[in-house]
Amino acid sequence: MAMIDSPKIVYQEIQFHSWFALEPGGSCPNNKVFLLPNSDMALLAVLNSPLMWWVLTRTLPHMKDEALSPAGFIMENLRVVVPGGNLRDRIVSITEHLYKHSEHYHAWEGDTLASLQEVVGRETLDDRCLTWLRRPATDFVRMMRTRMKCSVTPALETRLAKLHEKMASELGSFLLEQLNQEKRLAGLVEDAYGLTLEERLLLHNTRPVRDPIDVLEARLKGMENLSSAAQSGDE
Repeated sequence: MAMIDSPKIVYQEIQFHSWFALEPGGSCPNNKVFLLPNSDMALLAVLNSPLMWWVLTRTLPHMKDEALSPAGFIMENLRVVVPGGNLRDRIVSITEHLYKHSEHYHAWEGDTLASLQEVVGRETLDDRCLTWLRRPATDFVRMMRTRMKCSVTPALETRLAKLHEKMASELGSFLLEQLNQEKRLAGLVEDAYGLTLEERLLLHNTRPVRDPIDVLEARLKGMENLSSAAQSGDE
């Protein structure tokens, strides 16, 4: 019980993405989740880094759709470098910032969902509708219309379009901040491993599928394309 009640790092038995999370304590995962009895932010940063995803992709068994299986006996022998001194302080500082950023983002998701529920008049609206913010405003309004209990007037469609513009902009800002900080953190982890310039180039040029930075950049690019399309439509 002491391990369950204490902060720990958790990760899924089947990994599609580089997702290692800090669980503050009190949650009891099922048999599809591994846990490490450690809450070191520097360790969390290293495990979530593009460098580690590169290593794991070449170390762990592959499953359907290129998912990874982090078998315990392999993870136990994984070489993890957790630096000390000033480098560690910088890594921890950025990781703590990203942790708080994630908390703010999840709070924003809750507020955004509540706003959409109020407009739609349906409390059962789930968070999948937040993914519609990455679609053009016309698609967003059309998809929201299918969830409406009330009749959809032109004024209501205009309100939904404006909400889409505001919320999509806020989502883009969250992604941009995360991407900038993740890039800084990735470089510091490479410093911790003492990679040479040649090794860094190899790492970047042989990125595996769903590289953490690539995933973020693709999501942000989608939001930027959405914004450009909206501006073109206004001209």
